[in-house]
Parts: sequence; structure tokens; C-alpha cells
Amino acid sequence: MSDTVTSLERDNRENHPSFSERAKVLERYRRLREISQRHNSAVQKLISQEPVLQHARRLGLARGRTFIVDSIDDLTYAFDLAIHTAPPGRSRAIDRYAESAGAASDADEMLMLDAMRAARFSLLRIERRHHIAGLVTTDLCRNTER
Repeated sequence: MSDTVTSLERDNRENHPSFSERAKVLERYRRLREISQRHNSAVQKLISQEPVLQHARRLGLARGRTFIVDSIDDLTYAFDLAIHTAPPGRSRAIDRYAESAGAASDADEMLMLDAMRAARFSLLRIERRHHIAGLVTTDLCRNTER
């Protein structure tokens, strides 16, 4: 029995990431998430209410000039559409923000701004937990695993 327990403990250590590896990944994620939130807040300040209202109407979250939501968080999709899409011949708010922001102060700032500019809408299916942190998903629009 003792040999079996020792073998299971060894397998467990070999097949699962160390606490420090997970901690490093989470620390990196939290830093990048904070930068992303800062950029997102700044770009939202560049958007007038009209594009948000237009998207909210299309999503059934507004009638006329009145938002019909239980919480401001319900407008997340309308804001995302206003940030990442634009009518033909117009620039996207995220691109205008990136141009006005100029060169980011460090590599992580630029990394997140580039990632935000390259973001695409998608439908995801959750496949399983990632072995270190987060989830593995399948992008149903592009049929790719992430």
C-alpha cells in the first residue's frame, strides 16, 4: 500500500504544475488584465453615447434614447461593439485610441493594445480546465482550440 501511495504522489507531482509555476502564470495574467482594463476604460472615454445607443437598440437593450437594463454591466456587449466595430468608411474606436496613445510605455502595454486591436468576436465552447490555469476552449466560429 505504501508503494502505491508513493507512486500516486509522484505521478501527481509529475502531471500537475508546481504551485510556483501556477503562481507565475496567474501573476502575469493579473498584470496583463490590469493593463487591458486600463486601456478599455480609456477607449470608452473616446466613444460618444450615440454608437453605444445604436448597438444597445440592436441588442434589445434600448428603446429610443433610453437604455432598458437592470445593471450597467448589461451594456458590456454594446460597449464592445462600439469599441471594436465601425460603419463602412469609419475607423474603429480601438484604432483611434491606439493612434492617439502613441507608443506604449512598455512592452506589456503594447502587447495588450495590439491584442485588443486584433480581438475578434466569437462563440466558445468550454472543453476542459487548462493544466496550469484557466480553461481550454474551442472557437466555434473558426473551429480552433484555444
